[in-house]
Amino acid sequence: MNDTLDNQFLSQDTIENHPKAARPLLIAVAASLCLLLAPGPLLAEGAVESSAADSSPKYKKYTRARNSVKYQKALKITAIDNSLTFAAFDPGSGRVIASAEMPLDELAGGKSGVSIDADGIELLNNRIEFNEIRKITDTVYRSKKHRKKVVVEITLWTTSDAARVNRLSSPDRFVAGEGFHAAPGSFIRGYVLSFGGDVKIDGEINHSVITFGADIVAGPKSVIRDHAIAIGGEVILESGARVYGHILTKTGPRRLARRERPWKVEKQTLSFTPSFAYNRVDGFAPRVGWTFSDADSALPTMRLTYGFGGTSERQRARFSIKQPLIGRGKVSLVGAAYKELKSDDDELIPEWQNTLLALLATTDYKNYYEAEGGEIGLSYSPRRKFDMSLSFFSDKMRALPSTPKLWSLFGGEKDFARNFQGLSVADSESAAREINNRRVAGIKISADLSAKHSLVEKRADWETHLDLEKALDNLDSDFEFFRWELSGLLSYNFTRYTVGQIRARFGGSSGNLPIARSFFLGGYRWLRGFEHKEFHGGEFWAATLDYGVSLSGAGLESARFWMFYDVAQITPLGSSGAPLYQSLGLGLGIDSFLRLNVARRLDISGPDLRVSIEF
Repeated sequence: MNDTLDNQFLSQDTIENHPKAARPLLIAVAASLCLLLAPGPLLAEGAVESSAADSSPKYKKYTRARNSVKYQKALKITAIDNSLTFAAFDPGSGRVIASAEMPLDELAGGKSGVSIDADGIELLNNRIEFNEIRKITDTVYRSKKHRKKVVVEITLWTTSDAARVNRLSSPDRFVAGEGFHAAPGSFIRGYVLSFGGDVKIDGEINHSVITFGADIVAGPKSVIRDHAIAIGGEVILESGARVYGHILTKTGPRRLARRERPWKVEKQTLSFTPSFAYNRVDGFAPRVGWTFSDADSALPTMRLTYGFGGTSERQRARFSIKQPLIGRGKVSLVGAAYKELKSDDDELIPEWQNTLLALLATTDYKNYYEAEGGEIGLSYSPRRKFDMSLSFFSDKMRALPSTPKLWSLFGGEKDFARNFQGLSVADSESAAREINNRRVAGIKISADLSAKHSLVEKRADWETHLDLEKALDNLDSDFEFFRWELSGLLSYNFTRYTVGQIRARFGGSSGNLPIARSFFLGGYRWLRGFEHKEFHGGEFWAATLDYGVSLSGAGLESARFWMFYDVAQITPLGSSGAPLYQSLGLGLGIDSFLRLNVARRLDISGPDLRVSIEF
């Protein structure tokens, strides 16, 4: 049966959506192949040979028996980000008879909300009862994308054939809230399914190993003859381990992806990645990157990037290294050496979005300066959705001018704005002189914490980011200041068609903070009814409230209508007190990729309406 389901793996939709049409066809094809490949006439049991006088032998009529074993879905487990959904099926009708849902985080660290007995599965007081839990014979998984989310579906199959169940069943393969160890020399005919407990394999597993909120560790002489699937965990393969199927593991704090390693352990990998950026300082800046990584050992991950700014005629290079120290990467040594174009607006807009706007609309939302130096420190990831780093850094800064006359597809006669946009000409020249060929050195601390759920769940998603920077003159720094910034996003799906979002930012500083490193507000994302970077200062707070309604009822499946309100307050350097700024607007978005906003500032000055594009 395992071979049958493996052959059906590539056509899972056929099995699930057209079972009555697909199975007779498969049986007919299999029977035809058996007849064609049979080596010769088969002698049925009890056949009698003819006499010597009869030259033509006679045989009893032989009838091939059809395989009467029927297989049915028993349980389907669907994973989307941090959500697990369980659906149990009636073996006779194939209908869903029970379902339950729970967050994946509840399984982490052995705090399992799952218990398993002979009658079913209990998940955080939501019980799924069905008498097939000890009769699982095969499993099929597939991954797909839904609204830019990776969705993993695992279907457990059962059969009414008691002999086959008794032959394949293994009482130790379903565990919850505790670890599982297949000792050296052991052989498990069935599957290993674990909720919240790490699985260590030193023996041989005849089918798949599946964990939820836990890791799979395969020892040097271990064999997994089917898939190794870790939802919300890692698959660690020691040298010599063999996985004959596919591997599914997390590749980052917020998403899942599939890695395939048939028949052997993949050794160290060296990947090559070309890319480019386009901005008002470097112009067109092509670059290439090489990354060395080895997920199955303690070797460091290293990345080298080299590029060139076509307009600035400046070389760009960065070498970074991350060496795991404790707990398979929970604590790592990190370091980097670089000569690159830096911006304090990386949290405002990612580079690829800014490049796209520059190419299409002669719009660059970032301020830039060149930094040449390095950093070294530690990174700490105690949880899957929490990351923190502490590092010492030293940068020699250089002010670079912008080039207003750069090409764009739809920019027309529009010029790029000058660097340090939002400052007057005199202030921008003063800001450039203040940092040019001067050094800043000190300590940086950054932290990220998030909780992401399914787009179809009625739950809140949230994420926070914190940056602390202390420049110290005793580290040969030309500046001494303290700068901090905290940002957060809260999103809630009220219904399938409505969503609310709240964004907030807070920042402050002390000491001799350079003007170029001050905070800027206005325009993109913050105070959308004002000019971009219209205000700057040494401390601020800002918030936005967005409410979106899906237009799927009007036949526009990916479109959403938005209403929003922005409010902020920012205090100029060396001043105390500041007015309250507000704006109100409407937007039309395509999925979560692109949005067109029209906003109006709620004071008496400035233009009535301002149009902007937002990702």
